[in-house]
Parts: sequence; structure tokens; C-alpha cells
Amino acid sequence: MADENAPQAGEAQQGQPGQRTIRLSDEGVKTLYANLFSVVGDQDDIMLMFGSQFGNANVIKIESKIVVNARNAKRIALSLAEVIRRYEARNGIIDITAPPPRPAGAQAQPQGESN
Repeated sequence: MADENAPQAGEAQQGQPGQRTIRLSDEGVKTLYANLFSVVGDQDDIMLMFGSQFGNANVIKIESKIVVNARNAKRIALSLAEVIRRYEARNGIIDITAPPPRPAGAQAQPQGESN
């Protein structure tokens, strides 16, 4: 789900007077679905890993990794918190304590971890 206030690909992001205008381009970008994630970090960088687990419960396919510095990781966290706040204001509280529905015969799967 995209942030409705964020500029879309091809749109210009308007800054304050005297700031440059940035055009976002998503040409050639693949959109991937992830139902698992992991966050790991060290003193310099934070890595976000996104993956999928389908069928064999013992195999998790990592689809993408994104490495950012701590400042950008904090910006991501604040942006996600704001998007979730607006989503819940429109749709109700997201209950992350309840396990998600699983297809018949599927085994339990982790939803993510934070290190």
C-alpha cells in the first residue's frame, strides 16, 4: 500500500522555495510480495530482509535485502508508523497478536523478527 501523500512515480516532489524538485522513477522496478521479514543491524548499517514462505514450511526464500544507515532506518520507522496510524484510523486497529489465517493443511509460520 502506498502512502497517498507521497509522490507517485513520474510526479515531482515539491520542496520549499529554493529546494530542488525530485522526480521519482519506478521504471524497471519489480514489486515483490513478502510475508516474512527480518531486521538486523550493526554499528554502521541496518539490513531489512524480506522473504516468502509458501508450501514447504522449512524453506524461506529471501526476495530482497535493503541496507540503510541508522538515520534512514529511523526515517523509515517514523514513516511506517505514520502510514499505519492513518490506516488504523480508517480501518481499525491491526491485531498483530492474533495469528494470520492459514490455508488448510499449512503449518504455522513466523511473521518476522527483530534483532
